[in-house]
Amino acid sequence: MGGDIWLDPTEDEAAVSQGTFILSCIPALGTITSVWQNGQIQLADAISVRVVFPCCIPPDRVLQAMDVCQDRCTDIHSVIAQALREYTST
Repeated sequence: MGGDIWLDPTEDEAAVSQGTFILSCIPALGTITSVWQNGQIQLADAISVRVVFPCCIPPDRVLQAMDVCQDRCTDIHSVIAQALREYTST
């Protein structure tokens, strides 16, 4: 919203956003398993980034969103892995 990338938006926040982006990954294997994106941009933005179909998030924003999402996947994986190690060692 407003040019920002929001992680885990509410339904209302997603409804007023420029687009949505979902990334699934397996950090332990360094693998992205799924990428899904939809949204819209202004015609001037589409022309400036040479997007053929003005129904998509600009490519540079998609790459930025992928980086942010993958970083958070790795963070979540680390927390879960540590919790499982602690649980199994008791």
